[in-house]
Amino acid sequence: MSGRCLKLALLSSCLALVAWAQPLLFGPSLRVINIAHDITMDQSSADVLRLLRRRGLAIEEQVDLPPDSLTRLVLAVPPDDTCFPRGEQWQCSNIRIHLYRDGARGHRVMRVESYDRMPPAMSPTVDGVFSWFGSGRGPALDTTNWVERIRGGRLNMWRQRWQDAGQSGVETEIIAAILGDFGQPDDIGSLQDTVIGIGYVHADTSVENLIAAMRRRIPHLTRTP
Repeated sequence: MSGRCLKLALLSSCLALVAWAQPLLFGPSLRVINIAHDITMDQSSADVLRLLRRRGLAIEEQVDLPPDSLTRLVLAVPPDDTCFPRGEQWQCSNIRIHLYRDGARGHRVMRVESYDRMPPAMSPTVDGVFSWFGSGRGPALDTTNWVERIRGGRLNMWRQRWQDAGQSGVETEIIAAILGDFGQPDDIGSLQDTVIGIGYVHADTSVENLIAAMRRRIPHLTRTP
């Protein structure tokens, strides 16, 4: 192989690696979020369960949600995670898949929520997380913040939201969690604070709105026996 051909081959390999790596939202260390990122809207329940198990996650829970069982929750966690209770929201790494019941096709994905604790070797700021993810996506639809009470403390949460290109009604959120201070109840932190965990949400809001409308129109569906 000539020197030019070798360079072209190496360049092609590098580009292929870059293209393959793009779905990894924040590098391989955030394993759970990267798995969540590979779950697509309208994917079947069977395909999702196969993907989760193939990627090494344990199915902690599968439950039809009250009051009408129109939706189902699947909770997946890393089997080797020592965080307890397993799958605890905003504290332990987890993926929560919300599926809706399609009469003809079975359960299909309408919302994916995931959370990963930041490895100690990584210490990005809130602004750094948003800038990294938002690169090439255009301006965020909005930036919001709130406080989450957790066991033994509180987290200040910062969220940015984007409309997915070419997918009407499908949105992606990135949530950055920073440690809060109980002694400063009005302090929500800043974009320069260090992130200790990242949340990723991908949702088809058009399907979610349709499910909500069905529940409003058919009152008997919302009654619990």
